[in-house]
Amino acid sequence: MATLVTNEHLTPPPLWLIFTLTVVGISAVSVVAPILPDIVHGLSASPSSAGLIMAVVSLPGIITAPIMGVTADRMGRRTAITLCLLLAGVGGLCAGFSSQMSTLLIFRLVQGIGSAGLVYLPMVLIGDHWEGSQRSRYIGWNAATLTAAIALTPFLSGLIAGIWSWRSSFVLFGSALIMVYPAMRWLPNRRIADSGLREQWIGAMPVLKSPHVLTVMALAVLLFMIVFGVKYTTLPVSLSIDYGLPPFTRGLLLSIPSITSTFGGLMMGRIHNRIGKIPTLVVGFACYGIATILFSTAPSLTVLVMAAVIFGVGDGTALPTLDEAMAGAGPSDTRGTVVSVYGGSIRIGQTLGPLGAGSALASVGIASTFMLGGVIVAVGLAIVLVAQVRGWMYE
Repeated sequence: MATLVTNEHLTPPPLWLIFTLTVVGISAVSVVAPILPDIVHGLSASPSSAGLIMAVVSLPGIITAPIMGVTADRMGRRTAITLCLLLAGVGGLCAGFSSQMSTLLIFRLVQGIGSAGLVYLPMVLIGDHWEGSQRSRYIGWNAATLTAAIALTPFLSGLIAGIWSWRSSFVLFGSALIMVYPAMRWLPNRRIADSGLREQWIGAMPVLKSPHVLTVMALAVLLFMIVFGVKYTTLPVSLSIDYGLPPFTRGLLLSIPSITSTFGGLMMGRIHNRIGKIPTLVVGFACYGIATILFSTAPSLTVLVMAAVIFGVGDGTALPTLDEAMAGAGPSDTRGTVVSVYGGSIRIGQTLGPLGAGSALASVGIASTFMLGGVIVAVGLAIVLVAQVRGWMYE
């Protein structure tokens, strides 16, 4: 087994730094979601481009998230995270200056390479330094921070776009570059010195092939297809076309699910202790299903707001439960690899969701696209129930 050649990991990094990295990582999606229709119109692109704009930032993570995980294990957490921050910041800022859709997509791709590690490597840092109920608590807090950012950043993005233009919203991606110094200053450079790349993957494979990890990764793909296909692609288009809402109002409504999901993340340790992890997943996917049906049939904005609140309950219960299940799934010397492969599976969902939603919007319309999201929810709920019966996931 590989050994650690630094004891920097004995001093945990500040929690505020870990949580801020998560915020920077998720902003690649949440900043752009409320201004999607404006980007498409401003660049004279087709409606299906909305899905492509969202998918291209997630696509590289399918490959680069595991690479960043291996880098974090072999070269240190600090090195991998600093590289991610630089790529995410430069790519995001440059995308705002694009005058053509093709150029914007190229810079979004660069941004996606960097942001691939910023959501998942903070989970690795938590797994490195805390265990048991404390780990579960901080994973929940990290998820709460993520969902709070999902509430705030669409609001800020929509506000900025409403005052100036959609291009101005891209200035928010400069936060990645601001975080380079704190990352260099406070992050440990935890690394493995006595194993080759091949040995490292061999060491991680028993964990990656376990029924527990395979089930969690399958659920993560479906969950993020739902979140990115329904909430971040179909819902903004519906708010613009069906309800005629401007960017600021769209951003405000997209922030509503994060209110309940933030509360769920903060309470995750207690929820797991009270009802268990698998029942929590059942609740989460059931809420997604109810909300998606309401999105497709909502007769008024009041019902739409209610659906957004219910969707947030799904986010606040299902997502941190999957994160916590993965953060403790492997030994410390392969944790970056294991968690980042999980991150790659999430990126698959983040890519397939918008691409599928964009195609469905162009071919079958908004209501039917929501219903297709409901089918994906049903598949995820079925997997959770089968996993409970078969014992594929441990509590």
